[in-house]
Amino acid sequence: MAFDTPQLTELLEQSRAFNAAHDITGLLLYTPNQQFMQVLEGGEDEVRHLYYERIAVDARHHDCVVLSEGPWSRRSFPNWRMGFLTDEQSDLHTVPGYVELSRLRTLLPVLAPSRPALVHMLLEFIERYTDPAEDPLLGALPE
Repeated sequence: MAFDTPQLTELLEQSRAFNAAHDITGLLLYTPNQQFMQVLEGGEDEVRHLYYERIAVDARHHDCVVLSEGPWSRRSFPNWRMGFLTDEQSDLHTVPGYVELSRLRTLLPVLAPSRPALVHMLLEFIERYTDPAEDPLLGALPE
């Protein structure tokens, strides 16, 4: 299911409200070809409840896969209730929490310097779903 700008904005607002109430932080990546990647951070019970009782059972989601889980000494996205990214050319840049693709590439290594595997996974996702002709920074991803 493709999300348009109003649906993405609503999803961001709902996620932020829920996450704030449950002390969950994270990052949500969305691409125009309807792919999502999400990092969830918080207490184990809260994150498991969110994923297994809300996200995985949501009819809008298909083929959900947990790529990694486990404790970490600190959050990589402590000030974000839900970060947001899309390649869609729209007015999303006016929505608090929206981050442009080129800016996110430079922010990820700063936000998670001690988690290179996470940074690599997120950058790989961005690269896989980005058209190199539309993004001159694509060739400049850190290894």
